[in-house]
Amino acid sequence: MIFRHNEYSHSRHGRRAWLWIIPILLSLPQIFSCLPVLSAADGEVSLPGMRPEIQMKDVLTMNQAIRIALREQPRMAAQSSRLDIDKAAVKRSRSEMLPYIQAGGVGNLGPTVINGFNGLFAAAARGNFGFDANGRWTLWDFGANYHRLRATKAEYRRSQQDFQIERARTILNTKLAYLGVLAALELKRIAHQDLKNRQLIAQTAQHMFETGLTSKLDWQQAEVDLAQSRQGVQEANRQVALAFNALNQAMGRDPDRQYKLAEEKLPELPAQSVSVLLEEGRSFRPCLIAEVKRIEAARERVIAAKREYLPKIDAIGGAGYLDVSAILQGSDNRYLSGAIVAFTPLFTGGRLEADLAASKAGVREASANYKETEQRIAREIVDAFESFKATYAKYQTSQEQARIAVSVLEYATERYKAQLTSYLEVSVAQTLLTTARGNLARNKFEFESIDALFKYAVGRDYLAYKF
Repeated sequence: MIFRHNEYSHSRHGRRAWLWIIPILLSLPQIFSCLPVLSAADGEVSLPGMRPEIQMKDVLTMNQAIRIALREQPRMAAQSSRLDIDKAAVKRSRSEMLPYIQAGGVGNLGPTVINGFNGLFAAAARGNFGFDANGRWTLWDFGANYHRLRATKAEYRRSQQDFQIERARTILNTKLAYLGVLAALELKRIAHQDLKNRQLIAQTAQHMFETGLTSKLDWQQAEVDLAQSRQGVQEANRQVALAFNALNQAMGRDPDRQYKLAEEKLPELPAQSVSVLLEEGRSFRPCLIAEVKRIEAARERVIAAKREYLPKIDAIGGAGYLDVSAILQGSDNRYLSGAIVAFTPLFTGGRLEADLAASKAGVREASANYKETEQRIAREIVDAFESFKATYAKYQTSQEQARIAVSVLEYATERYKAQLTSYLEVSVAQTLLTTARGNLARNKFEFESIDALFKYAVGRDYLAYKF
């Protein structure tokens, strides 16, 4: 009996325990609906119905942004199509060295002549039908088609380098846009911090005015500075939106997306000398390699243009059937013919001379472009190298200035609370701090941007990303 009573008691208490769980289960939707608000970044509240990109749940790294750009940027797709066109041109040029065969047919009510492009023909006396197949193959042209093929291959290799140029530009633009967003976000954080400090200063000025420790002018001036700080926050928010639009454009995406970005590690100064960097740029910069391929193609076209003055030897042939043929009587109306033809240009109206002159001018143009590109690359490398050192020194100086500005503001605030100075000193100190922090953020962005420009100038950056 006791056992049965205890069993009943335990089961009753167990049912009561389950009753406590029911309110918790009912409150779960409210708990989960609050999670996006609690996880919002930088103190921003995420409202229900906002797009996932605006809620900024996922972190977008610079490498991820670059890979998205290489995959989705329309300019990359256009350059890839250009590469396919030049690849098809190689196949077409190679076809010039192979036989060309065509078929034809005819049916009529009067006399018939089947005349192929090889110059051989068959005739019929009255209405009939017929068909034939004829072909032509250049046996010897002193290498004219061969050098045209080599020129087309060089153009295709140049197009491959143009594709790499577009990749390098896409990577550079994405890096600069990504760093621009980081700089805008940092300036936004500084603007919010300035607003918070201005609010505290305004509250202090109001309290001191109400207690008769200062004049109303200090309080009003603090309110004016606070209003200007609010405008600075609005401008910082606008710059963040514009920076995100630029990043989305660099990645080839719609401009209404925002992401939570990962802070980039500060780059290091290059350890190589300028001469080593110049040699590296000549070896890896795709635009310079493209100019080399352009020169190769132009020279091959000059050789091909010269070979056009020489004779050519072609093999021609044809085979067909002609119903009721006046020429093919007694041979079942079928014919088969072939010949070896040699010909040389005697007069072309100046076409060959014009082609040769244009080809030679192409070589001179390509050589000049190579020289100009080489000089431009050298200047870009040297400029980036010098800017690297200068911007790094400027960044270090701005760090020291920001540290001093913090101390100045703290000192001025304490003096103002002790009635040892006017509000003007506090306002100037706060302005100096905001300016110093803004300069620090801009100098950091400039230093990181110079690093991206330096890697682009040397030509090493795009090799690290596979497409």
